[in-house]
Amino acid sequence: MKPSRTEPSTKPSVSAPPLPVPSGRTRDCVTFGRANMDLYTHQGLSIEETPGFIKSIGGSPANIAVAMARLGMKVGMITRAADDPVGHFVVRSLQELGVDTSQIVFDTSGASTSIAFAETRSSGSDTVLYRNNAADLLINPADIDAAHLASSAMLLISGTALSESPSRDAAMLAMGMARKAGTLVALDIDYRPYSWPSPETASVALMLAAEWCDVVIGTREEFDALEAVYGNPGESAGERDAYTAKRLIDVGNSIVVVKRGKDGSTAYTATGAVVNGPVFPVVPAKVYGAGDAFAGALLSRLLRGASLEDALTAGAANASINISKTRCAEDMATREEITTYIKENTDAVSRKTT
Repeated sequence: MKPSRTEPSTKPSVSAPPLPVPSGRTRDCVTFGRANMDLYTHQGLSIEETPGFIKSIGGSPANIAVAMARLGMKVGMITRAADDPVGHFVVRSLQELGVDTSQIVFDTSGASTSIAFAETRSSGSDTVLYRNNAADLLINPADIDAAHLASSAMLLISGTALSESPSRDAAMLAMGMARKAGTLVALDIDYRPYSWPSPETASVALMLAAEWCDVVIGTREEFDALEAVYGNPGESAGERDAYTAKRLIDVGNSIVVVKRGKDGSTAYTATGAVVNGPVFPVVPAKVYGAGDAFAGALLSRLLRGASLEDALTAGAANASINISKTRCAEDMATREEITTYIKENTDAVSRKTT
């Protein structure tokens, strides 16, 4: 059973209880959503300037799955990939990085695996995404295996998977099956306006999904998108965050995490605790990947019974490590790398106060 719901405290706490993780599961997590091929420019060069590209994999739920696998978690992925060389590259890469791909369907309808051209620069980076007739948005209810979800401790849904049907239908079915099996459900809002027919559609779909979750993760801007139809009376960012957290906790969430980039993060819990996450100094090599690295480490620690303070710290460390390197998935940190990084940077860490 979930803990009773109380209004979040306005005082920071470092003693929040761990997430109530179901026991006896053979898998830690399964992620749901897009997996694509990323093509990175040579370091510091624009898409126009680069003489060639470095091939990788991407997509938020794919990156999070790899981040968790790198941390020793047993993690799988539910998606569709085109039955062509690009799709086969993505699936093979996930396998090589430790992700269970048994629930990935090769789509033969003529849909495409998305391709992103990304500039590897510390600021002012452009990304060009080719995502017409995306195979991952064709995940359908028939692809969902109830037994697979019941064998996992957590299901992570990427918000982009809710932007179109049949993927939206399949995602909601998976969430319902997971809840029935006692599997925890997490939502990474992952809001990308171009994926949605309208802000109102996004708000309604994301809120419906969020109300079925145990954990919701997003930036303030993403929570604004989630609440666009419903409103939020908070004036300052902190007031808006607290209102968002109370709204979701009142309908059953256990943890609501607001990411603030260089200003850290704050987690609100159903027990009333508010925990502020740290920020580590970093010289970035690129501007993307940090959010997925953060979520992967955060959820991994929570699924291992860690405190929120420990989970947020690991998430921040993984984010800093990842953006200091040139790729997203392949440069996710190991548990040992995160531990060493935290020890070496303890004196330089800063933590936002509520």
